[in-house]
Amino acid sequence: MFGSTRRKSTTLVSNRSWFRRTAVLCSGDHAHESWGQVTHEGKRVWSTSLESAYTPQLAKAWASCAGAAVKDVLEKAPVGRKRAFKALCEPDFAVKVTLTGDDAARFFSFFPPCKIPRHWDHWPKGSKLLEIDREGANPRRARCVLPPEMLVALAADAAEDTIKLAKSRTEASRDLLRVCKGSVSREAALREGLDPEVNHVTSSKMSVALELLLREVGHVDPDVAESVRVGFPLDADVRPPELTAPALQRMSEEISQRCVTGLCRYRDRATERAVWAVTREEQASGWLSFCSREDLSALAVVSPRFGVFQKNKVRPIDNFKASLVNSACGVQEKVQMDGIDEKACLSWLRFRLPGSPPERILGRTWDLKSAYKQLAVRADHKHFAIICVMDPEADVVQYCRLHSLPFGAVAAVHAFLRNKFFIAMTSFFDDFTVLTSAANAAHVEVVVSSMFKKLGWRVATEEKKNRPFSEVFDVLGVRVDLSQQSVGVVQVSNTPQRVAELKDTVAAIKQKGSLTFEEAQRLRGRLVFAEQHVWGRNAKQAVVAVGDVSPASEASHPLSDVQQAALDFIEQRVLDGRPRSFSVKPSRTFHLWLDGACEWDVSNSVPTCGFGGVLWLDGVPLAWGDTLDPAAAQEWASRVGKKQLVFECELLPYFISLQLWGRFLRNSDLLVFIDNDAARASLARSFTRKEEGAAIVFQAVEAEERLSIDACFLRVPTSSNIADGPSRGVFDTILRLGGRRVPLPCGAIRSALGLSGAV
Repeated sequence: MFGSTRRKSTTLVSNRSWFRRTAVLCSGDHAHESWGQVTHEGKRVWSTSLESAYTPQLAKAWASCAGAAVKDVLEKAPVGRKRAFKALCEPDFAVKVTLTGDDAARFFSFFPPCKIPRHWDHWPKGSKLLEIDREGANPRRARCVLPPEMLVALAADAAEDTIKLAKSRTEASRDLLRVCKGSVSREAALREGLDPEVNHVTSSKMSVALELLLREVGHVDPDVAESVRVGFPLDADVRPPELTAPALQRMSEEISQRCVTGLCRYRDRATERAVWAVTREEQASGWLSFCSREDLSALAVVSPRFGVFQKNKVRPIDNFKASLVNSACGVQEKVQMDGIDEKACLSWLRFRLPGSPPERILGRTWDLKSAYKQLAVRADHKHFAIICVMDPEADVVQYCRLHSLPFGAVAAVHAFLRNKFFIAMTSFFDDFTVLTSAANAAHVEVVVSSMFKKLGWRVATEEKKNRPFSEVFDVLGVRVDLSQQSVGVVQVSNTPQRVAELKDTVAAIKQKGSLTFEEAQRLRGRLVFAEQHVWGRNAKQAVVAVGDVSPASEASHPLSDVQQAALDFIEQRVLDGRPRSFSVKPSRTFHLWLDGACEWDVSNSVPTCGFGGVLWLDGVPLAWGDTLDPAAAQEWASRVGKKQLVFECELLPYFISLQLWGRFLRNSDLLVFIDNDAARASLARSFTRKEEGAAIVFQAVEAEERLSIDACFLRVPTSSNIADGPSRGVFDTILRLGGRRVPLPCGAIRSALGLSGAV
């Protein structure tokens, strides 16, 4: 049935039902060869050896089953923000013939006329790409993927009359009040019989009113309102988890004992006292209650609590990873938080640049007070919500039953993020950002504050976290600056407080001259966050170097020379770097193809290294290509310590191209096409652990930053890479297309590599 010449049964064991249509028996309408010893290619062999491999027909049938099943799963899966954004750059062309602009992005790595790959779905065999609009797609300028209701709100605020908008918001606020008052009796009825501890945590929430509002606007997740009232599970099963809940419960005693032992082994008295004080405060607030080990059921899973110092306070973390509770929580994909950079701000500015003071955009944040503690753990999941904490006064381990969502559980994160439903605003962790025009700011502040209060959500009211609307506002350690909005520019930077804290931390580490593994990982995490909000991409190497501390020992490790240099670089470039800037004014887009080649001459033991690049400039391809002379290539190979230099050869053309064409590329968006995945990934991440490659990447990103280039690195098939010829000294295609060859300055490659004889 599947190409075998002999009657043979094959059994496939799988945890999926995808392959059931291959479970068929032979039809018996054809002859089979016999088993036993046979003559094959002049030799006597057993026929079983000839049938040991799966036939191509069977392999294709299995692949077809899996492909059809995966495609069906993807079609039925909800479209997340990440997939929606990708669809803007790589749309589905099933019913289109002519493509222009952004829709052509998927084809832009090909040079027409050329065949469309046979493995691309929806295109008949032999289809050709005949023409392309080369001023088209730019992934960096794709429109922001914002919720439809937010786009409607942005358009209304930018276009409608201030008084009309105020009346509309006032009426909506009154409607919300009427709904809340009308649902009080039903809310009370639904809470009868609710777990007392759950009810204590969620008593302020108007869940019935919330559900009515969500259904009225057609929200995709109206059932979240019921979870707000009865609590959220801790083993949410969005996809198959790594560990099932029953399996976790069977191991509960062993896991709990291990967590308690670990809590007693690694002790810090100062941290213990601070964590214990916060735990007692949570008990007083009704967010947890103490219990004895004997009170716990045999299926209870205990998680340890530890503390992390932040500024002048300690944050208790419930380690649900150590207890494997997080492994019992399946999630579909990584959470995509709303961006704090240009998303809403630039979308607003695209509608209209402010022409007068009342039209200027202002922003502020609402910070939920003890955000996770405002939502409860569902009553039937309390056996997963047990923590152990060290009581430093009695020097014993105490057990607590959590009633509110724990900070440290994967399910708690997803439960909280299901509640991002309020109004047209963005959320960044537990900070909710609202933008409006100056003319509407006072009224919007009243309406939003009233909305939180009516629905029962507590927000921070202290002056530090309850600042009025302003052109410069902070969002969880990030400063958004709209002061240059009249020219369409938004700036993002780290807050002065965060910069000062990091500077103090780095100075203390340099003074001490050593790092523990825990300190290194904590600093690395904070630097990764801070590095995102300064211009340039060149800090990645330094940040990784700081975190390179062995976890094998708890002792403090002396700073290496590399780490010392990395800390100096971080102080200069990350903590004192200029802000990231975003503009609604379109930058010019250029397209650059790169290629490198390395072939080893066995007879002479010398590598032949070639490099090339093609820039599409005003409809004309400009190309450069050069090779490294044998002596220089031999010197380079000896320095790197390996024969095959293809990775390094693929990286270098980017730096050379920026040097050669920098005057054209300054302040532009640059789409870079490379046919080597390792080189493309290293340039995109501005990081590689290969020493020689890291030096090239560093130089390239330095040049990129100096020229204010915004680069995007894309994959191009080798057969479609127009730079493949120039890297081997062949320019026929470039000349045939009306392009020209651009000579490199003498010794440019030697100089870039730092080889002897460089000019």
